Amino acid sequence: MNTSITFNKDMSIHTIRHPDMIFGQLVRSSIPRGTVTSITLPNLSKDFIVISAQDIPGSNSVRVLDETIPLLSGDHIIYRDQPILAIFGPDQESVHQAVSNVVISYATGDQPLEADQSPAHEVTMHWGDCATLLEQASSIEEHTYLTGNEERTPATPIGVIAVSEGEELTVWATTQWPFHIRNTISEACGLSKRRVSVYQNPYDHTSAGLLVWPSVLAALASIASMKSGKPAKLLSRDPIHRPELIITRKTALDDDMLPVAEKVDLQVHLGVIPLFADEILAQIITGAVPMYHLEACEITARIVTSPAAPRHYYFGFGFPLGLFSTAAHAAHIARRSMVNPANWLMKAVKNSHARPRHLVHLRTALIKELIDQTITRSDFSRKFAVYEMQRSRNRMISTFTGYTRGMGIAAGSGVNGFSNTSMNEYNFSVEVTLDVNDAVRVRTSIIHSKAREIWREAIRSQLGVDPEDIEFSTGSTAGMLDSGPDILDRDLTVIPMLLNRCCESIKNQRFKEPLPITVKRSVKRTNRAATDEGMKAQFSHATWGAMVFELTIDPVSLNPEPIGIWITVSCGRIYDRAALKKKIQSAILRELGSIIGGEARTGLQPAIDIQFHADEESDTADPTPNIIGLLYAAYTSALSQALNEPVTSIPAGAGEVLEFLGGNL
Repeated sequence: MNTSITFNKDMSIHTIRHPDMIFGQLVRSSIPRGTVTSITLPNLSKDFIVISAQDIPGSNSVRVLDETIPLLSGDHIIYRDQPILAIFGPDQESVHQAVSNVVISYATGDQPLEADQSPAHEVTMHWGDCATLLEQASSIEEHTYLTGNEERTPATPIGVIAVSEGEELTVWATTQWPFHIRNTISEACGLSKRRVSVYQNPYDHTSAGLLVWPSVLAALASIASMKSGKPAKLLSRDPIHRPELIITRKTALDDDMLPVAEKVDLQVHLGVIPLFADEILAQIITGAVPMYHLEACEITARIVTSPAAPRHYYFGFGFPLGLFSTAAHAAHIARRSMVNPANWLMKAVKNSHARPRHLVHLRTALIKELIDQTITRSDFSRKFAVYEMQRSRNRMISTFTGYTRGMGIAAGSGVNGFSNTSMNEYNFSVEVTLDVNDAVRVRTSIIHSKAREIWREAIRSQLGVDPEDIEFSTGSTAGMLDSGPDILDRDLTVIPMLLNRCCESIKNQRFKEPLPITVKRSVKRTNRAATDEGMKAQFSHATWGAMVFELTIDPVSLNPEPIGIWITVSCGRIYDRAALKKKIQSAILRELGSIIGGEARTGLQPAIDIQFHADEESDTADPTPNIIGLLYAAYTSALSQALNEPVTSIPAGAGEVLEFLGGNL
């Protein structure tokens, strides 16, 4: 039987057809926890294949660093909508009908459904005597910040196609981590990794859910193809969930309303299995460290689990959520001090001598310069004063008193890439070869077309070769080098760094050694013992930013409506300012729909003013994680002024406005 598929790298997987292809769909649990007592299948012809946990020839699990998640549930259900079976058949309609007719019985018992603490994942960082300073404080400012559930459904299905021919498996997948798919298939199917080839299908670089879930789909499709001898396709439009946070910040203030000590408690809800727990804690804690001076600080972060689907990578590992609480809390302290928040920030932002060395070193002069530029362009001081006067006169929003407006300001630092946790122990690599006639070949599994021009420029500047003579590896995992997952803007940070190291080595050997010269460089493992207080977050790329947000509240719909957003950011050398501005604007508009609770008026386009601070000598870094965290904080600060109430949670839209107003409108 001919199972070959003509595959164009620009084709979407859900559009690919083959006469003998079988199509799959998952059967999921309808309970959060319990035991499967019986499964009744409909009458199925020999054209159907049913895969249960017992039918998996190898390991029924997907390994993610130190954690594993099951491919299929077996008898024990650990979260709602957990895959129990995979059914494949000759067409999608008949498979869907078969899945709809599966009857599953459960025994639930008295298993608790509330969230559980995960003692294995708790991190504490501190300096100074926080308890004593809190007891001696002139006053205390305390708030709890919430980041509620957010989910996103892919605009187009993600999926995989697996083709088994003899003892070889070829897989096409929508994925940000092709080598993870290869490894998962190898373990699930009991095959050598050399017999598995994975091709990446084009995907949205900003997607939130292409890290682990494609590996589950690929393993099940591969088993179906091996059992049937036919190409197997499995698609999914499962929503991806963001981790939820509860962050309590308690701050000791002196007589001048400046912070002297702060205690921060973070609870991070990651669903049933805490995937990437160390990385998530490292990133959120880094975002939660204040920029203002503190004599003492204590931050405790812990993972909370519950019978919900795993939630881990969601446009990052949670750094913006930690930064949101930090910048929003600074705004609340500033408002309590009864001074202009911009002036308060200028006075409060400075280095703490006791601040641990592994944290990002504060560039206070740069931060203040960014704040100054942003408040000047936005006319923040004048508008803030006017809105304060309007707020004091109009206590309630109504169609009679007119509009209510607010201005918020936020500033902070951002990070890029992975922290120095176990992710860097995998020796992800890049290889560069200088061949005859000055041709250059690059092997990497991160193959973004948008990043290649940056990579070409880096190689050209180092080796002096024609950019047209620089080629990048394409194809499957069989011919590529494992450069790790394509997330956290590694294509703009880690990959150029490794390329530069390769080129430096080639330059030292050039004209001394015969061509071709091949050099491979890897991300080196970090010595964990060198970190302070057991904290593992040490980031090699940092950005700096300030933002002002202006909004009005519609007196009829109560929708917060953004008017203008002003941003000034420093992010190292910028290769394409227009492309970076477009990326930032798209990210802001995407997040506005989320933080306003999906209630924003269709087509709402606030004026977005973005300016970059010249910093050509620093390494390139993506400012988006920083900007998103500042966006959350500046928005809630502006809404706090408009409502004359501290807004401490996102999303915050018309429903939250009505709640703040007491439901009396």
